[in-house]
Amino acid sequence: MEKSRHAYELPGRDYVNVNIDLNIHGVGGADSWGARTLDEYTMDGNQAYYYGYLMEYYD
Repeated sequence: MEKSRHAYELPGRDYVNVNIDLNIHGVGGADSWGARTLDEYTMDGNQAYYYGYLMEYYD
């Protein structure tokens, strides 16, 4: 993968890998100079979170 510069250069696979993330902190604050993420978009790291999902295969 490190040697590929374009998606078409990636090797083919017999499977699909899916990453599902629950808590994403965000990309930053109101500027591009390292400000913290705004409070309304920040998740409390000390709180337990739960979620679920359903995946179905269609052929």
